[in-house]
Amino acid sequence: AAARGGATVVGPRSAAQLARPTAILDARRWLSTSDDVPAPPVFEPVELPPNVFVQDEAVLNPREDIDDAFEYVIPDGPKSTKLLSIDDNLVFQETGMHDLRESVWSTPVRVDIIQRVVNWQRANRRQGTATIKNISQVAGSGKKPFAQKGSGRARQGSRREPQMRGGASPHPKDNPDYSFDLPKRIRRYGMRAVLTARFIEGQVYVADSFDFPQTAVQGDDADGRWKTKHLSKMVANAGWQSVAFIDTAANYNEDFLVAQNNLPKSIFFRSVRANVFDLMSYKTLVITKAALQELEDRLDEDLQKARMREKRKLL
Repeated sequence: AAARGGATVVGPRSAAQLARPTAILDARRWLSTSDDVPAPPVFEPVELPPNVFVQDEAVLNPREDIDDAFEYVIPDGPKSTKLLSIDDNLVFQETGMHDLRESVWSTPVRVDIIQRVVNWQRANRRQGTATIKNISQVAGSGKKPFAQKGSGRARQGSRREPQMRGGASPHPKDNPDYSFDLPKRIRRYGMRAVLTARFIEGQVYVADSFDFPQTAVQGDDADGRWKTKHLSKMVANAGWQSVAFIDTAANYNEDFLVAQNNLPKSIFFRSVRANVFDLMSYKTLVITKAALQELEDRLDEDLQKARMREKRKLL
């Protein structure tokens, strides 16, 4: 990527590439703008599952720059997002801005890598319960279908043989495993790309916590616990169509989780369970401060490399 005018620019598109659909990414976009760089192989068209979407398609498409060159532009510099807190009326209120780690939230949104991670997740989730009957399971007797000689046909020993109509499969797969490996580096890149896309869309919020405010204990809220009606009202007031709440595994609020389970078009998961498929299936992300810290540490490539170096020293 090359720096230009306070932004990270990933390379211009040629006339031949402009004629292709803008949702298709190619390798030329990720090179510098120098003309001496040879053109790399072009990525094949990719498609994401219908339930995985990006709210603003412009995030995935290049846009026209001042020089009439189509480029993907990611602003450089510190990044921050809205900080929310839950007030006494059980409403999300903006209380300021919260800084984000630039190494995580400035990743080029590569659809080809996102597709690889989504395919990897969906393949690993397949149960693999499909079975095909072998020769001992196919219905039919072991009687010879016709005499060995005299019929003029090829000799057969059983109607259950694979070459016979209605016979068994010669090499049946029993409970096949569809999972495959994907490098951790690619998985982390996919997560950073999705988070960057949601951030550019303005759909990432940071919350102090998901604890029930003690000062809101009055009337129907006398028990001081989260209920689905509270959360439904908060989401409606915020104007969120679908939302994913992310908290830490150690300090998450159990009552908040129970209330969210009855709320449609929403999900709650711990930061260690955050994944590309779920993040792209919900338009808005609300992350607690503690979960954001864990998520950024997990996805920071420089930090991961430093940890690997320390681990090698101990071996």
